[in-house]
Amino acid sequence: MSLKNNLLLFGLLLSLATSAQLRQYKYSRALNGINDQWHSIVLDDKIFDHTTQNLNDIRIYGITAESDTVEAPFFLQVKAEKRERKAVTFNQINVSSEGQNHYFTFEIPSLKAINEISLDFKQRNFDQRVKLEGSHSQNEWYTVLDDYRILSIDNDLADYQFTKLKFPSSNYTYYRLRITSPQRLELESASISSINIIPGESTEYTIRKMNIEELDKTNQTQIDLSFDQRVRLNTIEVNVADSFDYYRPIQIEYLSDSVKTEKGWVYRYKKLTNGVLNSMELNKFSFRETTLKKIRILIDNQDNEPLKIDELPASGFVHELICRFTAEADYYLVYGNANAARPNYDIARFKDKIPQELESLKLGAEKEISSEAELIQEPLFKNNIWLWVTIISLIGILGWFSLKMLKAD
Repeated sequence: MSLKNNLLLFGLLLSLATSAQLRQYKYSRALNGINDQWHSIVLDDKIFDHTTQNLNDIRIYGITAESDTVEAPFFLQVKAEKRERKAVTFNQINVSSEGQNHYFTFEIPSLKAINEISLDFKQRNFDQRVKLEGSHSQNEWYTVLDDYRILSIDNDLADYQFTKLKFPSSNYTYYRLRITSPQRLELESASISSINIIPGESTEYTIRKMNIEELDKTNQTQIDLSFDQRVRLNTIEVNVADSFDYYRPIQIEYLSDSVKTEKGWVYRYKKLTNGVLNSMELNKFSFRETTLKKIRILIDNQDNEPLKIDELPASGFVHELICRFTAEADYYLVYGNANAARPNYDIARFKDKIPQELESLKLGAEKEISSEAELIQEPLFKNNIWLWVTIISLIGILGWFSLKMLKAD
C-alpha cells in the first residue's frame, strides 16, 4: 500500500474520532467576531440551563478549512465582589462615665481612614443606642454615627450579636464612643478596620412564581420560588414589610433532584445557606454560585406571628470565559456532557500576561449537536458497533499492507 493511501486511511480514522469527540456534547453556539488572539465570552442563562452544576463540560472547538478540529484554551472568571479588609492599629486611651453616659475613646496614631469598628462586650442581652464622634484634638468633636443600635441576644433559642459599627470612611486621630444606659457595658476588646469593597458584576433574575405557605405544625413560613429556567445564583435578599423588631432563624434550599415513585413525585432539596432573618441588618444572604430553578425558604417563627414577606430580589455574578485563539477556524462553544472532567489549560497559570481589555464575542443561536449538519456531518454509521467494526477493520488492513511492504523491502 502506498504512503498516500496510508495517509488517507489515517485521515478517515482521525475524522471518525473527531466526530465522536464532538458528539460527547449536546449543544453548540457559534462564536462570532473573532478578530484577535484573546477574547472574552459572557455565559448566558441558556448555557447554565444545559451545563453541569460545576460547569466542567464547557469547551471551545474549532473546525479548520481542512476539516481538522482544534481546541481553544480558556479559563472561567466569576466577576464577584471583592472585599479587602485592613486592620488599623489603635490605642484605647480613655474609659469614663458621666451620669448614664459611658465613654470609650480610641486613638489612631497613623491617622489612617477607617469605616468599621467591631466591639465585644462582657455583658450579654442588651439593646442600646450609641453615638460615635471623631476629633483631631479632643477639643472639638464631630458626629460620625448617631442613634446607632447595638444588640446582643443570648438565650436558649438564640445567640446573636450585632455590635459592629459601620460608617462612611472617616479620618480622625481620635474616636469617642458614647453609650447612654443605666447599665454600664464593659468593653472586653475592639478592632478597627478599613474595608474596601470592589463591586462585582451581577445579573438580576425575575422570579416567575412565588408561593407562601404557613406550616402550622412546625410554626414555619415556607416560601417556594420558581424561575423560568435554570439560573446561576449566589445571592437572595429577603425583604420584610413589618416595622416591628424580629429575629427568626432561616434556611435557604434549592431543588437538586426529583424522583417519580408510585405515590407521585419526591422532591429533594439541598441547603444553600442558613442564618438569621432580623430587623437589625440588611437580610441579604449569599452562598456559593449554584445553578437552580427552584428555591425553598424556611423561616422559623417559633411562637411569633408570621412575617409579611415583601420582595425577594435574586441575583448571580456574571460568568465569563477568557479564551485564546491561535488557529484560523470556525469556532463553537459546546456544552452538555454530564461525564466531562474539568479542562486543564496552561493559560490559567499565566493570567498576569493576558491583556486587560478584551473584546467580548457574540454567541450564535443554541443548536443541538446531534442535528447540526454544519458543525458535524452525519456519521457513516449511526450504530456504534458498526463504527468500531469499521475502525478495527481499517486498522487491520493498514497493518497488513504495512507488513507486506516491509517484507517486499
